[in-house]
Amino acid sequence: MIDKVIEQHKIEPSRWRKIMANCTKHAVMTIRPSSRLLADSIDFNSFIKIVTIHHHNQEKCQYINGVVFKKDVSSRRMRTQIENPKILLLNGSLGYVQEDDGLIDIPAEISQQESFIRIIRQKIKALKPDIIFVEKDASRLALQVLEEDKITVVTNTSAKMLKMIARQTQTIVCPSTNLLDKRFVVGYCLNFRIEPIKNAPKKNHKSLAETTSLMFLEGCQAKLGCSIVLSGPDMAEIKLVRKALKVCLKTARILLIERELFRFFVPQIEDFRNAESTTQQQQQEPDSQTQNDEHPDLQFRELH
Repeated sequence: MIDKVIEQHKIEPSRWRKIMANCTKHAVMTIRPSSRLLADSIDFNSFIKIVTIHHHNQEKCQYINGVVFKKDVSSRRMRTQIENPKILLLNGSLGYVQEDDGLIDIPAEISQQESFIRIIRQKIKALKPDIIFVEKDASRLALQVLEEDKITVVTNTSAKMLKMIARQTQTIVCPSTNLLDKRFVVGYCLNFRIEPIKNAPKKNHKSLAETTSLMFLEGCQAKLGCSIVLSGPDMAEIKLVRKALKVCLKTARILLIERELFRFFVPQIEDFRNAESTTQQQQQEPDSQTQNDEHPDLQFRELH
């Protein structure tokens, strides 16, 4: 199946076949969606994050039990490597937001912001998170006080990414800081780290960033999802591999389901056929006995 997909997408087999085969096999045999318990989508690829990196070679290609995406922390002074972190996910912005337009009283505004941040700080400290992912931006004052509390903040995280992180770290996205209390369940993983990846040189793109920051949330439950990192010097080729890999993952998942259905239903069909043949035999035996009773001469001849 993989060879056929590679041929259709005109990908070089010697470079990518082994990587695609290993990633496809690992994902299909490990991830276990549940539409009944978790209300999961039937789209198998929605549980897999594929990240492409413009790198010198393929050494960064890997399969991760967790979430990997291109992101960095909000401040250079925040921690970039944490073991067994507690993770808090927030919708909207973090900090005081002025909704009214027009002139404002600056001293009163600053005082109101400080009061608001003080309340949020107390709520967050009660949960003792190590990392906070925010959908939108965070105020400078909020970042400052959280940095003092040694809490890493990641802002401008898309809603889709927050949902994926919530699934794999087994928590929920909090709609508002007003709903935070001690009973709120934060997420967990084994390791959080940021790895700077040096980009390969690209022609006619002098403005291309020299490095790309990859954020890793590793050690999540393997059955909930994964991330696949693809790296190489040719971005056009990597995008083609990514497209082909999605086809492989989807097709392999369908084949696995068909195999499981075959294993489940075939024994039941055989049992049904055996029961049906046994019933027919039992129905034939009384019929033959009835025929013998109707002809006593036949019974006498059989005895002699």
